[in-house]
Order: sequence, then C-alpha cells, then structure tokens
Amino acid sequence: MPGLLLGDQEWSHPLIARPSNAVSRRYLFGLSAGSVLGLATIGSAFAQSTPAAPSDISGESDAVALLEQAVQTMAGLETFHFLIETTRGETKLMDILTIDSVEGDVRRPYDFLTTVKASFFMGSITLSAIGLDGKISVEDPTSTDGGWIDLGTDTSTLSMLNPDVLFLKAVGLVQNATITGEEDFDGIPSQVVTGVVTLSDSISDIAGQEITGDTGLATDPIDVTIWIDEEFRVLGAEFVGAVLAIEEPNVTRLVSFSNFNEPVTIEKPEN
Repeated sequence: MPGLLLGDQEWSHPLIARPSNAVSRRYLFGLSAGSVLGLATIGSAFAQSTPAAPSDISGESDAVALLEQAVQTMAGLETFHFLIETTRGETKLMDILTIDSVEGDVRRPYDFLTTVKASFFMGSITLSAIGLDGKISVEDPTSTDGGWIDLGTDTSTLSMLNPDVLFLKAVGLVQNATITGEEDFDGIPSQVVTGVVTLSDSISDIAGQEITGDTGLATDPIDVTIWIDEEFRVLGAEFVGAVLAIEEPNVTRLVSFSNFNEPVTIEKPEN
C-alpha cells in the first residue's frame, strides 16, 4: 500500500495509519496537530490555572456536602490517571478530525502527559502531549525521529488535555445536585450524584480570572452524573451534552479517574 508522498519520496509515520491516497506533509500537519490544538481556544489562563476547583454548588444539602468534600479531596491529590472517552456522538473538527479518547497522567500543579486518539477520513492518528511547569509540547506527527513542537506558555490549547482545567472544576459548579443512589464504578462502591452545569456561565470561576469573549464552550446546560467513593474521591463524571460549541448537542463524555497519588514520571521530551 502506498504511503504518504512528499515530493518524489514516500513517507510514513508509525503514529498515522497509512492512507490510500497521497497527501502532503504540510496538509497532514494541518489536519492533525493544528486541528487538535485548535479544539477549544479557551486561553492561556487555563494552562496556568490552579488545580483547586471552585465550589459554587446548589441542590439538596446532603448532595452539596458530598460534592464539596469531593472537591476538597480531589484538589488535595498530587497525581492521578484519567481517561476521557466519547461514549455517544462525536467531536468533529473542520468536519475532518474526530477525537476518540484522551488518556494520561496528571502531576500537580501543572504537569501532565496525555495521549490523544483521533480518526479522520484517511485513517487514524495518535498524538502525545506534555505539560511541564505550564509549558506545553505536542508530538510532531510529521517527524520521523520523534520530534516535538514547543507550544510555549501563552498558546491556547485543548481543555481536554488536562482534566484539572475543566472537568474536575466542573464538579464544584454542579447545580440542582441530588444523591440518586449507590452503585459500583469499575467495581468500586460509589455514591451517585446527578445535577447540571453550565460551563460557559462559570468560565471566569473555572479560569480563576475574568474571561470575556468567545471561549469556545457550549452555552446550554449539561447533565452531569458523578461517582464518588467512600474516600470522597471522584471515580467518574459523565457529561451529557456539548461541552464545546463545535460539538453535537447529544455528545456524551465519560471521564474516569484512578491511580490516585501513585508515582508518575513526566519528563521533558527531547527534540
């Protein structure tokens, strides 16, 4: 099967499934890293935001107390593993690239290492992104020797690269919270809390500073279900509804958390 054609030479990359038609390196980069990193231009404030979630919760008193304890517990963690999966609908970029999952580790306060899996009409792609001391780098899908692209500290980036940025903070913004029962999450007994959150209305609280203009976030309320274990750790959070303005309204995303305070190694990539 032919690979990607660059001039008179064939080029392939282990991260990218080989397509059946020719495409330039510049075009491929525009579809992959450029599109992935342009998913949500929420601003550099998020890259530097603190891990402690805001607490502006409303609802039944027992549910509010449980969520507030979970917010405090999660903010006190030093490390955790996470998996973000789209379980219904899809996030499409430029009608070309679809984000399938994001998985990685977070080391507080700002460090993270994530793997983004996506698909597009020519095949599939897997990209790694790393954050160290607020400086973000992403794997260069056009490099054949493991190169990385330095995004610096002021570049807008995906809200999904680090769940501290958006998803965990959303736990402290749930409205109409109710404890609906108990059930296992990945085999661990948990209390289940449901409610709604409107991220666009709480953007300044999430960022820790005043945010104006287009944030890229959807404006409709999102139904949220949160699983909290006996140690008040958030094991999972399901968001039913568009988080980003570019998403379909029926998209459902499940964010899972595990490996709490286990050792994590995150090192600066070598170009």
